[in-house]
Amino acid sequence: MPVKRILIITIFALIFWIAPKSQDEYDFYELDNLASKAEIEACMFDLMDRMDAISDMMKQASSIEDVDSIRIKLSAVGMLYEIAYANSSDALYTDDALMQLVSSVDDRRRLLTDSVAICKNMVNAIEASDKLLAFMQSRDSMYHILDARAAELALVKQAATILDKLKASEQLTFADISQKYEKAKADADAFPQLQETFDSITVRYVAIKEMSDRIQGQQYEPWLTRIKDYLISFAAVAIILMFLNVLQSKYKQAKMLRQQAKKLKNLPGQKKYPEI
Repeated sequence: MPVKRILIITIFALIFWIAPKSQDEYDFYELDNLASKAEIEACMFDLMDRMDAISDMMKQASSIEDVDSIRIKLSAVGMLYEIAYANSSDALYTDDALMQLVSSVDDRRRLLTDSVAICKNMVNAIEASDKLLAFMQSRDSMYHILDARAAELALVKQAATILDKLKASEQLTFADISQKYEKAKADADAFPQLQETFDSITVRYVAIKEMSDRIQGQQYEPWLTRIKDYLISFAAVAIILMFLNVLQSKYKQAKMLRQQAKKLKNLPGQKKYPEI
């Protein structure tokens, strides 16, 4: 079976390249000749050790490159398992305990495969959140410029067309920002590790939304209308302040009357009448 042996040698070469170990650890069994229970157990425990190492690596993964390297290692372990299982199937049928061990290794391999997929999604989400935060910071600066520009255009009647184009462009920009923000929110809900970054993104998003609303609300108004609106606003503020001053004066007056009444009540020689 030269082809089969070449395939096994190739897989072992891949394992040596990915995670080199001492040669003694590989001399204990041969994948194409798992004749005894001890050899099968040694093979399964070795695969479990490899998967434990992969699990530890996932805890340190911080980039897509890390996850891809982990995925390659796990794929190699999977190939080793399939070959080992195929060459030990006869012995498994006569030993329930051995069959249970092999099944548990397969369950662990499948679970680890799912975990690697989740880890990849998490790392993708972390990188996307970091990029979005930088993107939001750049858009925050841009929006300050747009906000000021829209306010200037709203002062000139002839610039109404330019203002409308600016508002239309800004509307598309904010729609794109909102879409990215909703995606970041979903990622933060799925991975609590992103919450701190998402909070910073939210601060930027709220500020941009306020400027977006202000830009979309800009329109040309005659100077007389603007002055009238300003005077009405000023008058409303003045009335509110006057009302607050009246309340404050009445409160101080009532407080002073209570203090005076208390002093008169405590003067010596004051006749006290029975209270009902």
